[in-house]
Amino acid sequence: MRNRLVLVGVVLAGCGTKSESQPPSTPAPAPVATPAPAPVATPAPAPVATPAPAPVAIPVSADAAPAVDSAALYKAVGERVIKEIDAAYPPLALAPNASTDPSRPDIPAVGDCARPDATERAAIEKLLAGVYVKQVGCKDPDGIIVAVYFERMKGTRRDKGIWRVLRVKGKKVTQLGEAVGTPEVDWQEWAEENTIHVLVLADVDGDGARDAVLEQTFGEGGGTTHTSVLQVVKSTATKAVKLGDFHEVAEVGLALGSRPGALVLGGLPYYYGDKNYFGDKKPVYKCVTLTALTDCPAAAQAASGEAKREVAQTFASGMLKPQDRTQLAGYLDTLAVQGDERERLLATVPEAKAP
Repeated sequence: MRNRLVLVGVVLAGCGTKSESQPPSTPAPAPVATPAPAPVATPAPAPVATPAPAPVAIPVSADAAPAVDSAALYKAVGERVIKEIDAAYPPLALAPNASTDPSRPDIPAVGDCARPDATERAAIEKLLAGVYVKQVGCKDPDGIIVAVYFERMKGTRRDKGIWRVLRVKGKKVTQLGEAVGTPEVDWQEWAEENTIHVLVLADVDGDGARDAVLEQTFGEGGGTTHTSVLQVVKSTATKAVKLGDFHEVAEVGLALGSRPGALVLGGLPYYYGDKNYFGDKKPVYKCVTLTALTDCPAAAQAASGEAKREVAQTFASGMLKPQDRTQLAGYLDTLAVQGDERERLLATVPEAKAP
């Protein structure tokens, strides 16, 4: 380093420039490594408890309903009422279905019923060769009630569909009822959809023997309803007796509250989804006797119970959305809901607005 400085001085002197001597250079001290300070653990701050906000009371008024789960309230009421109805109107005890063919269930029968076994069913079908056995009843002392169907041909064309109800006892076959209409395979718009079948086997007159209650239907292809003519054949009789009609019904069946000795039938209107297709048409309930369909206390109870069940099922579905308190009050009247429970439910919807 020093020789380099001298050489530079000589060169500068040769150029006629005055130069002062430079002090000798001192080497820079070597850097000293300073260890990084050790990290200091900082404790997490203690959580601060935040008190829950006080509940805000929402006043009940004509314009604002309280913030409650109304669907849950309706559901609970509906389920409770359904249980009450089931306890008050136990279902009629029907004999088990012994058919192994889902498309041909056995005739509903009240009380103990010995069903034909597979061998006996095969024997009936062999005896009635050429017809289709649709229903089979019980092995009662007076014979086995069966319902059959066949088609009458006209040349190579199906002419008519024939439905019959028969009593089979050994090799003896007795015809109890018949319906004639358009063959089932040709059912379509404007067709004569007429049938007859056994609605139920039950002791109608209280003599301990099962009688046959028949339903003959008259309908038009494409229609939503039909006329049902109810008939009864006493256990020892060979001819059906007409009891009465249900007009413009979608179906007829055993009603709530039916019991041995008080058989109640209900004619139900046509429903589209959960809506009554004809609006104000109501179900009709009648009691069955050996001579007529009659009004009776059991039929009135069935009408009340079925109406109550229908509303309760709507409540229990969780889908009820009443328009206002007036509509909801009508539902609660049907369900006989009173007192504090009624007030809580009415508070879930606003008052009806004045017109």
